Amino acid sequence: MLCLKPLPVSLSLLTISLMLGVSGCADSNLLAGILGGQSTQVEPSAQTTATQTKTDKRAQAVNLNNQGVEKLQQADYQGALTAFQQAIQADAKLAEAYLGQGIAYAELEKTQDALASYNQAIRLNDKFAAAYLNRADEYVTLGNQQRAIADLKQAKHLFQQQGDQDSVQLAQTRLKAVQAAANPAAVMALAPKPAPPPRTLVSAPVAATPVTPTRKPASGRSPSTSAVSAEVALASHLTRIGAKMYGTYWCPYCRRQEELFKEAVRQLTIIECDPNGTNPQPDLCNAANVSSYPTWEINGQLYRGMRSLQDLADLSGYRGDRNFRS
Repeated sequence: MLCLKPLPVSLSLLTISLMLGVSGCADSNLLAGILGGQSTQVEPSAQTTATQTKTDKRAQAVNLNNQGVEKLQQADYQGALTAFQQAIQADAKLAEAYLGQGIAYAELEKTQDALASYNQAIRLNDKFAAAYLNRADEYVTLGNQQRAIADLKQAKHLFQQQGDQDSVQLAQTRLKAVQAAANPAAVMALAPKPAPPPRTLVSAPVAATPVTPTRKPASGRSPSTSAVSAEVALASHLTRIGAKMYGTYWCPYCRRQEELFKEAVRQLTIIECDPNGTNPQPDLCNAANVSSYPTWEINGQLYRGMRSLQDLADLSGYRGDRNFRS
């Protein structure tokens, strides 16, 4: 995923959390009566069969939704999209699957499809704060600040009702950023430029009941126990071989790329391409023919778009610990 220039101040996509499993069962009833020494078995009613089928479909949809979330966490956006679409086929009323589908579309730069997915999630659940928060991102991409502001206000209101203060603060921070971007005079008055808000993953698609997002290693991995984390080791390697990341202060995918490195981000060589950013070096970006963000320069080659840490390790010839937490 990448940002094309020029773009206005943008917002983050939402982020990614753990799922709750949902299971269901339906029993068949056996009625035995003694009539002339014989027993009679009563077949399940059509209503009972329909209920069990619906329960099975819901469980299938939840399982597929959770697979989609895992693929989002692994930056496998096409795979995530397929899983969410299959979840919707199994249960077209699972609002969380539409949210996940929207996130996958957004990562694949299909803004209109992402917008349609968020719209459907909201039709199914008009209290779905995360859907409003993510939809605001697409309105910003389309240059419709007024609708983005309306969605962010609604997201903030709903998060307040739900008692999610962290998400309330996130929505408020983004709201201020969009309001400032909608007023060029206000943007010019910002001196120095404030640091962009950290990208926080909130209210990612969940199975049936939203849970508080927590950070855990990807499935099948264990936290690194070495003195130096895999992220720090990779960042040190990239710096040592002269790798650079070109980005801008307003690019949400640049922020997300940085977050993959966690505390090791400070070791990277990151070049700010926007003249209005902090410590800008647009001449270096122009000299490297950089036209989208983020762009990595590794061993003399340019690689456009956000990359997983595994990809960066492969591209740079990194041979150290790959037990990445992202």
